[in-house]
Amino acid sequence: MSAIAFTVPRLSKVQCAEGQAQTFAWDAGVPGLGLRVTSGGSASFIFQSRFCGKSVRMTIGDMKSWSIPNAQDRARQLQRMLDDGLDPRIVVTDQKAAHTAMRANDRKHQITALEVWAQYIEEKKSTWGHHHHNDHLRLSQAGGTPRKRSKLVVTQPGILRTLLVLPLKEITKKSIEEWALKEIDRPASLRLSLRLLNTFLKWTGEQDELSGLVSTDAAKSMRAKDAAGKPTPRKNTLRRDQLEAWFTEVRKISNPSISAYLQCTLLTGRRREEIGFIKWSDVDFKWNTIQIKDKTKLVTTIPLTSYMAHLLKGLPRSNEWVFSSVRSASGRLIVPSAAHKQACATAGLDLSIHDLRRSLATLCEWLELPPGLVAQLQGHAPQGVREKHYIDRPMDLLRIFHERIEAWILMEAKQNFAHPSEPAKSIYAP
Repeated sequence: MSAIAFTVPRLSKVQCAEGQAQTFAWDAGVPGLGLRVTSGGSASFIFQSRFCGKSVRMTIGDMKSWSIPNAQDRARQLQRMLDDGLDPRIVVTDQKAAHTAMRANDRKHQITALEVWAQYIEEKKSTWGHHHHNDHLRLSQAGGTPRKRSKLVVTQPGILRTLLVLPLKEITKKSIEEWALKEIDRPASLRLSLRLLNTFLKWTGEQDELSGLVSTDAAKSMRAKDAAGKPTPRKNTLRRDQLEAWFTEVRKISNPSISAYLQCTLLTGRRREEIGFIKWSDVDFKWNTIQIKDKTKLVTTIPLTSYMAHLLKGLPRSNEWVFSSVRSASGRLIVPSAAHKQACATAGLDLSIHDLRRSLATLCEWLELPPGLVAQLQGHAPQGVREKHYIDRPMDLLRIFHERIEAWILMEAKQNFAHPSEPAKSIYAP
């Protein structure tokens, strides 16, 4: 088609020739500007010229979006690039890349710490224990949802929430110090938050797309640490002369799962979540072993002692969980702190469930056991070169000492149980 002066009426009459995939109309006023009409009916402005002896064709835009004067200005602009020795295709590509980078940079500086916190949790949760994962969710929660035990009371925002809603670039040492001084009335939560925040900022600094936004040591501020204070070590444990009172009240608990859970927690010294997550498939009554997944999700095997086997065999098998609960949405017993607190109050004791873990380690001091053995039963990481590389206690040996521990505790608690003879005595015989 010969060149024509581009006007709206003339261009609206341009049709794709029958049997052709596309038809072109060229502007008589601006060299290189054309209109391409396809067989599908779409019409768009194009620019066509030559660069270094080769044809160059670029799409300017749809005729519905571009006016004729704007298309002509764009064609002149592209021609000037050619006259200056520039390939307009490369120039346009570079401009788009620069624009994309600028938008990404703007987004990078606008992203909130809470958004990155969510990404961090999603990436790391597979390597975390259940309790550690819940700490991250609880401390950053928005709040306002009904509590599980009391629907009339709503949850409060997590201690980290007011800090994490800030843009990530504003998580500085100063902002952390100001936040810490406002949360000084919650020292335990503040100390935990600072530890989690410090690890989060280190992870953020390792992400290429977020590099340079935060100081990775911002949470190590001495002012923030001073505001949190130092923790007071809790050393509450069951004494030897308190075992009878504790066992008597715990065995009175009407829910057999709760009663067995608490006794097994004391007799194994394991973490409360580790006991709560035991499944029937983890218990082997033939070889008297229990497989327990620790906080790092490492599966360890410990002996199933005689009294614990007696407790577990008396529990209902309502689902996959050993310590099941018909009232829990998960089907398993959630940490029964209320029942334990009531039993301890009746017995005149002040103990948390975690204190039972500490109690086993302390009580075993009476028995003069091999160093490291109780730590292994409790799931502690081996300490020292000998424990790490030279000592590999077989299950039969662990069982001998674990049975001895259990028999001694039950004896001191004056609990009637036909315990098997104590083979560990032969170890100390001349």
